[in-house]
Amino acid sequence: MTLYNYINNKVKQHKDYTMKYVAILILFIAIANADLLSPKFKQFMELKQEAGFAVDAVMDVLNGLKNSAIDERSGLDDQHAANKDSFSTRIAELESMKRTNRAMYDAAIQNREFVEQEIVNTANFIEFIYHRFEQIEILVEELHDERCEASLLFVDRCREHYEALTAIELLK
Repeated sequence: MTLYNYINNKVKQHKDYTMKYVAILILFIAIANADLLSPKFKQFMELKQEAGFAVDAVMDVLNGLKNSAIDERSGLDDQHAANKDSFSTRIAELESMKRTNRAMYDAAIQNREFVEQEIVNTANFIEFIYHRFEQIEILVEELHDERCEASLLFVDRCREHYEALTAIELLK
């Protein structure tokens, strides 16, 4: 049972008691007039009146407690609603940041994979170029050797031609 329900039940009970006390008070007043207001009866009536004031004071305190509990509850409900809205907004912002960060992460992973593949392709191409340079150097060496042999053969043929010309002139 909540404090609110407890206080509400007590207030209802005291209202019932107050009505009973008022009825009893009227009955006593009627009896007092009949007994010519004896001193003990007057004293009893005064006590009854003080008890009624005490009950009224208790009722005022209970009503005050009930109202303060209701006010506090409504204040807490308002604060809860405000906190819920702000927390919902913050959660939405964090979810958006999470999606953005995830997209950036995925893009970075794809970029890293692309760059790694480009590095492998470039390394393979550089290796191909080095091997091509080696093949070209070997080919140049072979051509140089062939040219040297061809030049030597040409020179030998030229010399033989000049010797043949010289020999023809001598024979003439």
